[in-house]
Amino acid sequence: MELKTLQYFSHNLTDPIHEVFQVLDNPNHSEYNKLLHDMKSINAEELSLFVIEKQIDFYIKDSFNIDIERRAWFLINRLHRDIASKRLDELSGNGVRLKPYNSLNLKEILINDENLVDISFFDLKPIGIVHNNFGYRLCPSTNLDNSTYWLFLEIIKLVLKNKKKFYIRLDPFIEIPIKDYTPMAYKMTIHGKPLNWDRIRNLQNDDFGQFINEKEDSDYSITDYVWNVKKNEIHFTCEELPAIGNCTIRGSRYFHAIFNKDTGSIIHCDGAIRIYSESELADRMRFHVRSSDVRKVGKRVKIFQTNDSLTQEEFSHLVMSFFVWNQDVVSYFNT
Repeated sequence: MELKTLQYFSHNLTDPIHEVFQVLDNPNHSEYNKLLHDMKSINAEELSLFVIEKQIDFYIKDSFNIDIERRAWFLINRLHRDIASKRLDELSGNGVRLKPYNSLNLKEILINDENLVDISFFDLKPIGIVHNNFGYRLCPSTNLDNSTYWLFLEIIKLVLKNKKKFYIRLDPFIEIPIKDYTPMAYKMTIHGKPLNWDRIRNLQNDDFGQFINEKEDSDYSITDYVWNVKKNEIHFTCEELPAIGNCTIRGSRYFHAIFNKDTGSIIHCDGAIRIYSESELADRMRFHVRSSDVRKVGKRVKIFQTNDSLTQEEFSHLVMSFFVWNQDVVSYFNT
């Protein structure tokens, strides 16, 4: 059964981890009664298992109302999963103008065949993307709403400062009047510096590797990469695969770039998610990303693309921002 508050929270810039408690503390809030309904409808057995698994009581031991707190945290977890799953469904859809492009406010915006739009159509702000007094957001690349926050900062720097041309995919759920448009801001340094490009340029055969994530509670499992030699070009492909149990709420993060050996620059770059069913993901995990078989399963949904020439340093910062939180990629690009 769909949560009565799902529509509200899926179209809200504030994470449910903050907003649920704000609504709960305000009986006059428009979603207050729906929130109470969703909390009362929680299955007792599922709630008990959740509380034990997540050790909720440890964090709420000083709470005035333990039952309300347990149900609130259960609902937050459910909202996170349902919003992420619903977004994957929207991104997997077929149609002429998918959300949010079916909005009257975006009716004049041109969309390419990969559902990307020219970022120059929008007024770019440090806080986000604006058009005709409505705010939008770069589509998240994982189940976490801020997974493309640092990528967006890199993109607007390349667009505004370095005059690069980018195409982006908008979050299907976010279209907010500018008066209510207050995105969260985060602070974290993304470290990255160019690889040994002389070694890359002189590759005679494919260079590839795989990182295995051994953290049991992580939402991703393995990360493959390959530098594929093609005459005067070298294609870089890297894919971070979700854990099997998480494929209903997040896809893989898939990055592709083309390095020109003659000029030493990157002449194409795109980041995408690949959406898999559980059986498709199990099939995908039988192969390394260098195999052509990996492109036979899953659905690729691009988040951004540029065909402008990028320096090695620009590329390095872009790929590092795309794979934010993946420590294996961080370590690889810093060796």
